Amino acid sequence: MSIFTAKWIQEKNGHESPVFRRRFALGEVKEATLDICGLGWFYCYVNGSAVTDAIFEPAISTYERLKGRKLAYPIADVFAHPRVYYCRYDVTALLHAGENLLSAHLGNGWFNQRRRIGEGDFSVGVPRLCYSLTVTYADGSTVTIESDESTLAAPSEIEENNIYYGERQDLGKRADYHTPGFDESDFAPAVLAPKPEGELSLYDYPRERVTRHVLPRLISRKGGVSLYDLGENLSGRLRFETAYAGMIRIQHAEELTADGKLDFSFSGGEGQIQACEYIGDGRRHENVHPLFSYQCCRYLAVMGEIENPVFEVIHTDLARTGDFRCEDERINRLLDVYTRTQLNAIHGCVPVDCPHRERLGYTGDGQITAETVMHLFDARGFYRKWMDDIADCQNRENGRIQHTAPFGGGGGGPAGWGGAAIVLPYTYFEMYGDGDFVRRYLGVMQSYLSYMESRCEDGLVTWEERGGWFLGDWCFTDCKPNDDTYLPPIYVNTCYLVKFYRQMLTLDAELSLGLPRDTYLAAIQMHEQAILGRYYNAATGDFCGNLRGANLFALDIGLGDARTRAHVIEAYSALGGFDTGIFGTEILIRLLDEWGEIELLHRLLTSEKKDGSFGYMMASGATTLWEDWDGANSHCHPMFGGCLKALWTAFLGIRRVSAGYQRIEIAPADLPALGRMEGYITTPNGRLSVTLTREEDAIAILVNLPPATAATLTFRGKQTDLEEGENIFLYY
Repeated sequence: MSIFTAKWIQEKNGHESPVFRRRFALGEVKEATLDICGLGWFYCYVNGSAVTDAIFEPAISTYERLKGRKLAYPIADVFAHPRVYYCRYDVTALLHAGENLLSAHLGNGWFNQRRRIGEGDFSVGVPRLCYSLTVTYADGSTVTIESDESTLAAPSEIEENNIYYGERQDLGKRADYHTPGFDESDFAPAVLAPKPEGELSLYDYPRERVTRHVLPRLISRKGGVSLYDLGENLSGRLRFETAYAGMIRIQHAEELTADGKLDFSFSGGEGQIQACEYIGDGRRHENVHPLFSYQCCRYLAVMGEIENPVFEVIHTDLARTGDFRCEDERINRLLDVYTRTQLNAIHGCVPVDCPHRERLGYTGDGQITAETVMHLFDARGFYRKWMDDIADCQNRENGRIQHTAPFGGGGGGPAGWGGAAIVLPYTYFEMYGDGDFVRRYLGVMQSYLSYMESRCEDGLVTWEERGGWFLGDWCFTDCKPNDDTYLPPIYVNTCYLVKFYRQMLTLDAELSLGLPRDTYLAAIQMHEQAILGRYYNAATGDFCGNLRGANLFALDIGLGDARTRAHVIEAYSALGGFDTGIFGTEILIRLLDEWGEIELLHRLLTSEKKDGSFGYMMASGATTLWEDWDGANSHCHPMFGGCLKALWTAFLGIRRVSAGYQRIEIAPADLPALGRMEGYITTPNGRLSVTLTREEDAIAILVNLPPATAATLTFRGKQTDLEEGENIFLYY
């Protein structure tokens, strides 16, 4: 007996936040394991004690196939592998001989999200529960308690809950549901629920947690409304105490209007306000907060009376494994702003585009930031889970990769978005040296290449799905994303297809994957000729007139000549900011690093050019990165931060020579504007740190090298082999 044979159950009236209780007797317990899944999200208790400090369990997945659902962008794909995660807990210490209680509280989560349907209706059904508790006694015998109709269920104090909008709780109905002696007279036997289509899969990845606490600052109180400022844009929930009799309403927003009110326009508009309501009964209630929703905001407006408010910051709990600091505070602040943005946007081991408006795992946003994330955090489990999400909703009939994973609708393009299926394994291997990760998804990668080829005409990628989006780059300055006058999507997607083939060949050379190298090389040549024939001006050396960073995409795959490169440098030296989209920006900074144009790279990262720089965002008060250079839309989107890996590669000069940092070249930037700089990353072999200190005419460089790593230091024309441990050098 196991969770795979246990029955799925629900509250008899289909309440959207039910509580379940199951009492049972045991002998002396030697060990006990609980496998449990509550959809959409659950909290579980044994004898009144929580089985984990994680929240929002289990993580989102692609729960089922599309089944002809009505979507904003028509898709008729047949998903490869619908999946439902279950969780496993060691509950030995929570059980005892005699009567015991297993209880759970469920909410909608993503499984029953019915209010925001801009991308389509993805609700599967009302919350439901399945569990299997296996107990082993001292004599080796076992007993299993499984979910069935003997479990009791009842509605809770939560009347409504929605991942986008918030919750409504009747505090007068709060009760100690999870204590063993609670009166069950209002409970009734649970009823059988439909088994989800997705295959049950053990969740063995980083968990969602409250990671820190921020005290809101009261900035005004008038007209019965208290306005609070968190000081930074954050993802999480407000916890408080109250003895108020009446309605408490809390609204959340990223910005304020000119007259000091909440401005909802950046996080969904007036039609999608993040709000939580609590009906107070005059009794004192502690630890009041939403159980099944989180919000992203800097400002909160509270109507009604609350006490001791604390904002709990929530995201997937990733260990910090990298950092960078220098004496240019603009760079330090930029990294802090990006880091906050990125953490705000990682939930359920999914890199979402934003933590308020869409909250979807857009594959474009997620792949462009992956390498920077890997410099900052231990992201191995995180990306293993998300790559499963990507593979699960691949079209098994033609290899298409979705624009969001887990699938939640949304628009994008074939290469910048679907290309995550190749970019993520490639980047994962380069950063961690894990060939098994690539081999696991090799079939997914090859099928995706076949899909891209099926969308080609005369060697160019010309379409994706009929009636859907076909984007190239995204979020330029001052232009429409599909405007061929600036940067044709056909050009961008074909350049990316060539890049994918090259990445596959690199992986094959490293891992002996048995790929058809001659076929891939012939495809590269054919696509390159098509690009040159349609988009290259031999008289000038430019592609698409070098507008909006067009030359970058060609240079990135080895096309163009010295003029092509020179025109990029000339253009951005004159512009002094960005006009590129999310992909062009990453390529621009990376190529400037490779070309040794570190001063220009630094100038672009610290520019305050209006509507085209990170500095403009921060000068405008941003504490998280904006979706657009001009700030017109969301003010918490990490996608432009994908270029910030340059802080380690360009400034500290840490460059991989082989996958997994087994061999490294270190060439710190000799850039006085940075002053003293220091930073570290954590390689598979251990922590690697670099410090550069300037004093008068001398420069000291300290490198701490992890074991089993071959490395050289190059600075001012001198190259030196490094040894394990501390290496110190002086330059005059």
